[in-house]
Amino acid sequence: RHAALAALTLGLCLFPLFDGNDADIDSMANAAAFATLALGLNIVVGFAGLLDLGYAAFFAIGAYFYGILTSFQVMPAWSPFWQPLALVHLVERINQGSGDVVHFTLSFWLALPLAALVAAFCGVLFGAPTLRLRGDYLAIVTLGFGEIVPIVARNTPSLTNGAAGLNGVQAPHLFGYNFTVQATPYYYVGLGLVAVLLFASVRLRDSRIGRAWMAIREDETAAGAMGVDPTRTKLLAFAIGAAFAGATGVFFVAKLQTATPDMFGFPVSVMILVMVVLGGMGSVWGVVLAAVLLQLLQSWFLPDMTDWLHALGAAVNSAWLQQVDLARSIELIFGIILVLMMLFRRQGLIPATRRTAALSFADQHVTSVQRGGFDAALAAHVLGEQPQGGGNLLEVRGITVRFGGLTALNNVSVVVPQGGVVAVIGPNGSGKSTLFNVITGLVPASAGSIRFAGAAIGGLPPHRVLACGLARTFQNIRLFNNLSVLDNVMIGRHARLGT
Repeated sequence: RHAALAALTLGLCLFPLFDGNDADIDSMANAAAFATLALGLNIVVGFAGLLDLGYAAFFAIGAYFYGILTSFQVMPAWSPFWQPLALVHLVERINQGSGDVVHFTLSFWLALPLAALVAAFCGVLFGAPTLRLRGDYLAIVTLGFGEIVPIVARNTPSLTNGAAGLNGVQAPHLFGYNFTVQATPYYYVGLGLVAVLLFASVRLRDSRIGRAWMAIREDETAAGAMGVDPTRTKLLAFAIGAAFAGATGVFFVAKLQTATPDMFGFPVSVMILVMVVLGGMGSVWGVVLAAVLLQLLQSWFLPDMTDWLHALGAAVNSAWLQQVDLARSIELIFGIILVLMMLFRRQGLIPATRRTAALSFADQHVTSVQRGGFDAALAAHVLGEQPQGGGNLLEVRGITVRFGGLTALNNVSVVVPQGGVVAVIGPNGSGKSTLFNVITGLVPASAGSIRFAGAAIGGLPPHRVLACGLARTFQNIRLFNNLSVLDNVMIGRHARLGT
């Protein structure tokens, strides 16, 4: 595997040397840009399971951030206020006949992390009031946000030059070398950006926060009961995905040296979403492969196939074939790809998880089955750690829970002494599950109090209740089915892990 990765890296590094066609190199640079976008959306959709239909908005925020701060669109009058910034080459003083003005000259290399931070901040501002929504409602809200950003860009000509777009965006410089419009340096920058974000995605996927994202994707209620803060965790996914898009926007607009609102519309969000679905939701390598394939399909294969169809139409004297333009049908083609993947390979080109075959009867009986439980030494150790003395560990006093006009619990009190075991017994519908839910924070109480180890926990969300030391299981076992056994165990330790 490492040898294949090294060979792939070497081949990509040597690609411009073997293919001197500037258009081909530019297509590969574009493919790198969309690969980074797909990696960002994969965090939101693939890891955290949040359907985002307006992801291109953060792409636009990063692009306009760099475009405004390097083009000649915004030029305030010069004053001594700008002198410190001129000393660090963030602005320069120029004269346009009517007086001295400021020209912003933000470095491309500084703009990459700054745009990522700005986009992440915008992601937090947008996500804070909306990420409590789920499913279709969240998708609709993100769709609206994705439409708002291009409209704002189109209607603020003083900043963005409106529909005409920003022109004269500054090209990157590196050690005195100006990238200008050559494709090769942008290709290598894009390749480096993909490598960095690919490494970040893999590390995030295998980290504590990555497991929390995937737990929320699988079962948000069970994740909360395991100590995962759903709102904060989803907000972090949204911010990191937005940061990836913001940095990519800087790269993309620097390469094109222009930015228009039409570059960041809904079709771009759909194209990136198709890349994630085609590659495999949650699959880091899969979304990169899908991004490269779809971008090359759009820039290489479809134009070539269009030329072949035109040649065939001329040969057979078919006017229809000579008018076909497959590149203009790219959105239709993306839709067909999305439908086919949902029908025949939902897990994507490179699945994020590979199912292992079930154990056979013989495999399950290789060794003799023994009774489970704790050995005597461990049991003595655990029992020895129990608090000594009297007092109550859990106190539930006068709990009442109402669902509209239905009273599920009415003035219920339960006391669990330290080191004690208390059973709650009753027929179906008597409120046993509701009692467990209200104690562990899944259901709010209408009245009463709950104290655990002397601290009031009534009204706390499930992850806060677990952090206090009170955990629960479910009547119907709620495993995270698409995660490994080890990941399920690690999620159960979420509140006790530092990283």
